[in-house]
Amino acid sequence: TRMSLRATKRQTQELAPASAKQVAPAKQMQRDDDAEGGQIQARRQGLIRAVFQALDVRGTGRLGSREVRRFADILGCPCDDSEWVEEYKEVCRDEGWDPQAGPDLADFAMFVNRPEGESVGHCEDHELQSALYELQQQAEAEKK
Repeated sequence: TRMSLRATKRQTQELAPASAKQVAPAKQMQRDDDAEGGQIQARRQGLIRAVFQALDVRGTGRLGSREVRRFADILGCPCDDSEWVEEYKEVCRDEGWDPQAGPDLADFAMFVNRPEGESVGHCEDHELQSALYELQQQAEAEKK
């Protein structure tokens, strides 16, 4: 029972200027790409933080088995309660987490950022956005 999701890889091409006149525009394009990449990375980090905070209902700065289970359920993990106990132990072992403490924000970020195949928690941005929306909906329903 894995909760990994489809990964996509960004392909980049090197600019090979044919003349000295093309060097400056090529460098500017690279700076623009770097700036855009930084903005995208900052948005993703904010999204990961928001998902983590929505999961951290106890406010401890760490996610226990129950909180990680909520995330897994949202991602479509088909585990029942007895299967989850084993799945959680396996994820903790694979990720190097202490099962009693659970992951902190940095651990969670590495969990969702690793490429598919290296982490069962890999998520694309749209999957994190969907998870955050679902968590927000659950929180609103619990208030009623």
